[in-house]
Amino acid sequence: MFPIPNEVGRRIEVSMIGKNQLTIPIAQNLTSQLYDVSLYYRKDLSDSRKLSDDITMIEIADYEEDLLKRLGLFERDIVVCSTNDDHINKSVALMAKKHGVKRVICRLESTNEDPTLKHQGIEVFSNYLSNKILLKSLIETPNMLNLLSNVETSLYEIQMLNYQYENIQLRNFPFGGDIIFVRIIRDNDSIVPHGDTQLRYKDRLIVTGTKEYVDELKQELEFYY
Repeated sequence: MFPIPNEVGRRIEVSMIGKNQLTIPIAQNLTSQLYDVSLYYRKDLSDSRKLSDDITMIEIADYEEDLLKRLGLFERDIVVCSTNDDHINKSVALMAKKHGVKRVICRLESTNEDPTLKHQGIEVFSNYLSNKILLKSLIETPNMLNLLSNVETSLYEIQMLNYQYENIQLRNFPFGGDIIFVRIIRDNDSIVPHGDTQLRYKDRLIVTGTKEYVDELKQELEFYY
């Protein structure tokens, strides 16, 4: 028997470093019942556009470690370092990892690889690399790109961390939302699901469906602790 923890309506806490033409639309689009978004920025380096009231705006004098710690940055689930300065991004990303942030994403425009960040498990991206992948996908697989970019038909990944659903068959899965299970990633295996497929703890579920139902399912399965 597995212990069943008390369910809480938990939200994923995401903090973004920098207020610019990249972080502003991402922060706006992330805001939902699933994500609690905050944005840390220096006024002298920031875009002046006003954001949604649902986004917590934190203006700071500089990206100093003690200040960021006092303001709770290192207590967030995900920290995205995306100012227009690679040095600031790398510095804050390493601070976040040092303080135990589970997922840290760092924007680097000068290089696509950084051994120090990679060694720390920090995910790296750049506008150049993202645009290159996007254009290649648009040329080679336009229908797949449309699927991924359509909010109502996108693919999402959900990790199964709720012991209540351990060993349950998909045909008996009680969630009534508009969800289709596309794949189940279990260890190194990719499983095509069917009605008799049983869920296992730590399965990674690739699903498609409306954003509202996906958010509900993610809260039920992934943040049940």
